[in-house]
Amino acid sequence: MDPFRTLWDASFEPLLAHVDGQIVDVNPAFTQTFGYSAGEALELSVLDLAAPAERAALAERIRLGEPAPFELIGATKTGSP
Repeated sequence: MDPFRTLWDASFEPLLAHVDGQIVDVNPAFTQTFGYSAGEALELSVLDLAAPAERAALAERIRLGEPAPFELIGATKTGSP
C-alpha cells in the first residue's frame, strides 16, 4: 500500500488535492467535515468551497500556480462555516 495514501486516509484533518483549482481528491475527514461525498467533491472547485472573503486571494494563488499547501476557510455543504 502507498504510504502517502495511508497517511492521507488516516489524517484527522480534512484534506483536498486540486489541479488548477479543480478538486481531484479528498480524504475521509474532508467528506465527514464538509458533508460532501467524494464524488460530489470531485465536481467542485476549491473556489466553490471558499468563504466569500477568501475567494479573491485563493483565486490569485491558483492563478500564480503557488505549489505550497495552504489553509482555507470554507463552508460545508449546508453553507455553514
